[in-house]
Amino acid sequence: MSETTPAEAKSSDRATAEGPRLAHRLRLSAVLIVIGLAVEIATLAWAHPTAFLAFAGIGGLLVAAGVALYLWTVLRFTSGAAVSS
Repeated sequence: MSETTPAEAKSSDRATAEGPRLAHRLRLSAVLIVIGLAVEIATLAWAHPTAFLAFAGIGGLLVAAGVALYLWTVLRFTSGAAVSS
């Protein structure tokens, strides 16, 4: 029989409360990456010098923002779980 300590209960409550926030941020990062990739795919068929600017400027920044948000979210939520346990 295992009893739950107050620290474990608090950690469990925190994880349950932050679950929707974690899912929302991960979903937002996925949307940013997909939109960035869609922009990059669209510019591949575009035969104009500004296609590179759209490819690198818009598409690249959206993908980079999505990856950065994903990494920041994963680091933030895993470091909070490690500290509380």
